Amino acid sequence: MYKNLAFLLFFSVVSANAGFTSLSFDDKEDKTYLEILSDWQYVVSHNESGDEIVVDDKNVYLGEGYGWQIRYVSPAKKVKFFERVETSGPTSWSIEPLTDLARLIISQRKYDVLLDGKVLETHTIRVNNGLAQDQYYVTKDDPEGEVTITVKIDDRVSRRYSWKLIPRPRH
Repeated sequence: MYKNLAFLLFFSVVSANAGFTSLSFDDKEDKTYLEILSDWQYVVSHNESGDEIVVDDKNVYLGEGYGWQIRYVSPAKKVKFFERVETSGPTSWSIEPLTDLARLIISQRKYDVLLDGKVLETHTIRVNNGLAQDQYYVTKDDPEGEVTITVKIDDRVSRRYSWKLIPRPRH
């Protein structure tokens, strides 16, 4: 009895500190539950044939992409994401309109360019499908140096990713 009670108390404290709570069968409508299953950052480069490949690197060169992906579980029908991209200096942000396919998943998206182009903040409300990701490409206008991306899900759970941008060809 005490062992189970201690485990339950420990689980509740750990869960509260991790940004999610447990659900019982009676409270499936509880929208506060959120569990990160996995997250990772990546670089998209090109092989000798010009095909895109994912490489295990934190250096991102001209024409290459860098991004993140989070797999999560939440009973909510919609999930709110906040993403903050910070570069080492001002840059220009090319913000493309949502595709028809993206509009099926994303119900709201708002962009803010701050600090003379050094920061891009994105606020998104989307259908909960258990997967969130975003990706950017290095252009000749990007400043060389560190770029960090901070992602928050439902204003609680956050992840931070970083790369080094090098706006010249890899080879």
